[in-house]
Amino acid sequence: MKNLYKTIILIFVFTSFTTILFSQAKEIDVLYLKDGKVISGKIIEKIPDKTVVIETKEGVEFYDYVDINRVEKEYIPVIESVYPTSGIVGSVVTINGSFPSQPKNCKVFFGSQQVGIDAWRSDRITIKVPDVDEKTYSVAVQMGSQRDLAQNSFTVVSPVTQQVNTTPYSPSGQSTDEYNLGGFWFNFAYVTPNGEFGETSGQNAGFAKKGFGTGYEGRVHLSENLYLPLSFQFAYLGLNIEEMRNQSSSVLSSEDEAHYLMWFTLGLGVAINLSPSAYLFGSGDYGISLIHLPDLNYESSNVKLESADTFAPGFAYSFGLTFTDAVTFGAKYFSAKPKHKVTITNTGSFSSSSMEREFEQPTKVGVFYISFSLN
Repeated sequence: MKNLYKTIILIFVFTSFTTILFSQAKEIDVLYLKDGKVISGKIIEKIPDKTVVIETKEGVEFYDYVDINRVEKEYIPVIESVYPTSGIVGSVVTINGSFPSQPKNCKVFFGSQQVGIDAWRSDRITIKVPDVDEKTYSVAVQMGSQRDLAQNSFTVVSPVTQQVNTTPYSPSGQSTDEYNLGGFWFNFAYVTPNGEFGETSGQNAGFAKKGFGTGYEGRVHLSENLYLPLSFQFAYLGLNIEEMRNQSSSVLSSEDEAHYLMWFTLGLGVAINLSPSAYLFGSGDYGISLIHLPDLNYESSNVKLESADTFAPGFAYSFGLTFTDAVTFGAKYFSAKPKHKVTITNTGSFSSSSMEREFEQPTKVGVFYISFSLN
């Protein structure tokens, strides 16, 4: 049981640290020197009123305070896609990617021309095509001295050309390039045992009760409608010890009175647009689970059952509805068949003995959750 607690703590510390590190990696230290030079990197040491030590792409460099005009922390913009890639003057263009929550000191360029920003979010910028000639232009986002150029350019066409439908096909008639399917999500869940895992009679009855859970999901946007989900989920379900006592002739107790489940899964998901602010999604996943069964103590007969924490492969599928790329209501179903090793110890008055037994406990749970974007 102590090993399980340590495992849970380590996993949560690791995932929390990874999430924080992921968000911090988007920022960079910038030195603006009095001679006009701009130095970007990571400050590794500051000697007050003397020297700043900064690590750049070229190596470690030293600068005196008297030569520095100011020191800034700037966000590194990341453009993932531009949609659409062609249109007439005045048409709306969406730049998907990773940006700060507020457009402070931020500029968007259409070719060499700076354009106004119609809407700004941490994962999406909306602009309009300026009054320019009909040709191909680069699209860039600049934040302070940091600049990122979109891989795909934008072609300005005449109104006659625009009448030809160039929108990629998607099941809903809209392209999910309008959405950012990538990023981190954190969920809170209501968990229910399914099948034999929640039953209270039969050879494989699990006596599991309803519980709660929490988890992370990282998504990688693969293409128009597809994404790659990598999930970690933790679930706590109580033990229906009252029903076990009703069926036992011995005085029964349990130290933890709970089932603990953790699983890591990797899968493939698809999204279907419903409106400009909502989309349906579904995924199929496969991974590994860690399952803990509660220990039992039959006090009247001096028998104790201790179960080792068990790893087992399993599969899952999920579906749900996402609003404004920020909040999701969804459901997951997870199934595994772990083979638990149970140590049975008989501590009699004069002697004690123990033996090991192995049994399969089908473990199926339904997870109903609300998740929030950490992007």
